[in-house]
Amino acid sequence: MNDSLNEEQLSKAAAIPEIVDLKGVVQRHHVLDQNMFDRLLIRKKISIAQHSAACEFIHLLEIAGAFLKSHNLEPGRTRRPGHKVGDDIGSRIMSMSACLRRVKKEASDEAADALIRCCYGLVTDLEQVRAGLDVLTLQFDTGCLRDPRDLFTV
Repeated sequence: MNDSLNEEQLSKAAAIPEIVDLKGVVQRHHVLDQNMFDRLLIRKKISIAQHSAACEFIHLLEIAGAFLKSHNLEPGRTRRPGHKVGDDIGSRIMSMSACLRRVKKEASDEAADALIRCCYGLVTDLEQVRAGLDVLTLQFDTGCLRDPRDLFTV
């Protein structure tokens, strides 16, 4: 990769270099693991507080098993009785569903649906997504975060 990226940046993002000029001197990097909320933050369509709340919600979805990549297929786990597995799955799903219930209660059903669609990378109504993210900002208490890019604008 490019020397302009430090070790921490290299470890956090999956990026591939692309050669821009014919000699291969100038390169730019394409991020592979960017989600819809990252794109909205970069375009300043949502705030950093909303983005942090969205990241927390996506994390809860991964814990609940909503994404295929979130399943653990590693061998070596101890065998557990079936009723314990059901309890674990139920508690993981309940943590995510509590957030969705709050979004449906305080915003609307359409906002909750738009939020889920956006988590899966589907284009949806931005106003509904913002309404859902405002509720999640209260749920995860990320309202105090400020965008550092606003400090440097002239």
